[in-house]
Amino acid sequence: MSFDEWTQKQAQRLAQTITLQHTETEHSACLDALEAYIDAQLARRDYARLFPSVAQHLDSCVACAASYALVYEARTADVTTLSQIRVPAPDLSFLQPDRATLLQRRLVEAVERIAPQRLRIRLSQALLDLLPPPTPALALRSIASDIPLLSMTLDQPADAIQIQLSIYEEHDAPELCALRSQVSLDDREWPELAGIVVRIIIDGEQREATTDPWGEAVFAGVPRAALDGLQLEVNAGNPPQTST
Repeated sequence: MSFDEWTQKQAQRLAQTITLQHTETEHSACLDALEAYIDAQLARRDYARLFPSVAQHLDSCVACAASYALVYEARTADVTTLSQIRVPAPDLSFLQPDRATLLQRRLVEAVERIAPQRLRIRLSQALLDLLPPPTPALALRSIASDIPLLSMTLDQPADAIQIQLSIYEEHDAPELCALRSQVSLDDREWPELAGIVVRIIIDGEQREATTDPWGEAVFAGVPRAALDGLQLEVNAGNPPQTST
């Protein structure tokens, strides 16, 4: 059969379908066979071949087609239970965490527990870029300085340690900075916060200081370019040193 012949045949079928008149007997026969017709459809069988008269009737009868739709919806509602519905896990990879959540994640990743009450903090550019603007309340006691460039607080409840790390620009030397570590402990207060060993590691080289009675230790002359990868260790397990 050529394409033109197939097209002409389909057009004739459409015309017959549109102009076809049905008797009450044909309507009743179609409605009586609807459930079997739908069963074959749901079973993925060749329902049009098994029920040709029903298929043809539904194509040309609006009333029976509406009845078919109601029965089909009822039957599919019966077989589609909640246990059969599988909802795929949504792909949320396009969503990015907000800045506060991402900062908290970076802070957790930056802290490593070496021993009880001994912590190591590793700075990274990804962490430094997320830090919010500091406040004037963090001014250093030990050296004169302005508002810090950056500041962060690392709270370790399991070790009862809180470390506040602030970074200040050195006066007349913008390529250098000062690091201020403020250590707070649940079981010590001023002046028993003196003598806690704080160490920074830059490219394998170590510098060490001890805290004053307020728990503060400052490292001056740190290259700002070395902040990415700088490590800071705090050993709060030292015996308290009371100033006289």
